[in-house]
Formats: sequence, structure tokens, C-alpha cells
Amino acid sequence: YNARAVYTEPIFKRSLLEFSLGKSNNRSTAEKITYDHNDLNGKYDQLNDSLTNDFENTYGFTNAGIRLRTQKKKYNYAVGLSWQRAELEGKITNGIKDSLIAKSFANILPTARFQYNFTRYKNLTLNYRAFTNQPSVSQLQPVPDNSNVLNIKEGNPDLKQEFTHNVQINYMGVNPFKNKNLFGFFNLSRTDNKIVNSDTLYSSGIKKTKPVNVDGVYNLSGDINLGLPARFLKGTFRIGSNLGYNHGKQFINGVGNIINAFSAGPRLGVDMSPTEKIDLSFTAGMNYNKTKYSLQPIFNNTY
Repeated sequence: YNARAVYTEPIFKRSLLEFSLGKSNNRSTAEKITYDHNDLNGKYDQLNDSLTNDFENTYGFTNAGIRLRTQKKKYNYAVGLSWQRAELEGKITNGIKDSLIAKSFANILPTARFQYNFTRYKNLTLNYRAFTNQPSVSQLQPVPDNSNVLNIKEGNPDLKQEFTHNVQINYMGVNPFKNKNLFGFFNLSRTDNKIVNSDTLYSSGIKKTKPVNVDGVYNLSGDINLGLPARFLKGTFRIGSNLGYNHGKQFINGVGNIINAFSAGPRLGVDMSPTEKIDLSFTAGMNYNKTKYSLQPIFNNTY
């Protein structure tokens, strides 16, 4: 469940204060039963205690926030802070022995928003927010999954929650009288305590994977589109592209493996209405991708 209450109070002619309280709780369970082969009857009916457990995970948070909102003729903005206390609890209810994983996190989460209206049809918006993301039940469950004996997966009960800073920049410009438009959307995020895989490779060919936390993972994405009139075609030309860059990190035998990925997708299009009963649209595009690994250059690829 998730509940939130908000109260606003005017303080100036064009400003108000916003107070909020929130409460959230999420509960999930995972049951894993593993049987070994019984040589006496040829069946898999011998319970394996070390690979069997019931795992119950509860994550909830309480937050309280304050925000100032101001509305002007040409612009508006909002700035605020939210205090959040999160509780994470994992309970292993059977297996070799019962155990409890309990953690609490306290965070100050800032938010900000600014919008400037150049004209009625053109505006620029900037949004910033900080938020957290909790580990999943499968990432916390400290029991090996050896259903694939060459690729063993195991959870990590010591995982911390992810903390992300996110910035969005949006521009919208439309000229309805000349049938022109320009749209731009850009997103930048940085995540600390990002949950990534740590792989251990053995000479026997077995790989063991365990999730761990790492700092300094960031992602940049964007999309831009320009529309121009094509009167001789009774339509519109569209020119645009999407862009993406990701800086990630994983571990191989305890050594950090930096992964940089770049992508771009330029495109061209035309929309036409030669008659009142016919609409035609043609689009052509290309996708370019390049990925680079610091520890595994053999996997570098460009296509």
C-alpha cells in the first residue's frame, strides 16, 4: 500500500507552501524447495536443507516533506525537501537455520522544478529529483540457485538501497501558423550504491554471480525532433535523433569492469495529405551502437 496526504497554504500573492506526509509498505515472499536424488527409489525426494528456504521481505518507508511553489506570468518554480526513513527486513523462516536481515535508511531527498514560458507556444522545463530504490527479494535471498550448475546465482543480504539523482530538461516550441515545431527531451541520472553483478569465474568453467553495490553509475539519454512544412507535398518534414550514453560497472573476480555504451538513432520522415481522404507517412532511420569493456575488450562491439 501507498498513502500520501498534502496540505497547501498561501504565503504570498503568487506563492504557497506545500506540506506532505507519506507512508508506504511492500511485502513479498519467495519459496525455494530443493530435492536431491534418492538412489534407493530413483526419485528426487530427499530434501536439501542448505538449498531450501522460505524468504519473506518487507520494505516500507515514512516521509515528510515541504515545498515552496511560485507562479509568475512568464515562469513558475517549485523547490522542496523530503525526509524519508526506510525499513528493510528479510526473514528466512526455514532452511539450515532461521535468520533475520534488518536494515534502516534515513535520507534527505531534494526536488526542484523550473518552467519558463518564452511565448504561449514555447517553453523550457527543468526537473530535478532524488529518489531511492530498494533491493528485490531475489537479490537479497542468501541461498544459492544452482539450477544451472555452470551459472550459480546467489543473493546478498548486505545490499544497500540505490540512491539516484535525476535531471530532466524538456523544450517544446510550436508555431501552429507556419506548421513548424521543435521538441527536445534530455535525461541525466547518476546512481550511487547501484546494484550490479559480481562474477567469480573458476577454472572448471563455473561462474558464480552475486549482486553488490557500486557508486558512480550514470546514464544520459535524449531525443530531439524538428518539424518543417513541406507545402509542395501538402505535408511536413520530420528530422530527429535519439541519443544515449551509459557508464556502468561490474566485477569479475573482484576487479572492476567498466562498461561504456553509446547509441544514436538519426531518422527522417515525411507526412503528406495529398487529398482529403489520403494520409501518407514515410520514415527512415538508422541505429548506431558502440559498447566498450575495460576488462573484456574481446566483447567490444560496434554495429
